[in-house]
Amino acid sequence: MRSQLSSQPDNVKNEIDPSFNNNQYWLFLPFHACWDTAAKVEDSGMHKLPVGGGSARRVVMTYPPEGGGYTPGDTWEMYVGLTT
Repeated sequence: MRSQLSSQPDNVKNEIDPSFNNNQYWLFLPFHACWDTAAKVEDSGMHKLPVGGGSARRVVMTYPPEGGGYTPGDTWEMYVGLTT
């Protein structure tokens, strides 16, 4: 439980828990865009993909620096609806 993280061994705090962050957010990021009320979600329109060809709608989700999300201040970008 994250509420008890400070009482866990160093390997849990420094290796295991940070690794879970990426897996959990990559898997559930679209849900976090709906669930996390502290996050600012912005549809910035169609953009070229950062890798490869084509374009997609770019949705940016930003957490405030004072709290929210796994790491306060995180910014996540999603590209939705690929067009070639």
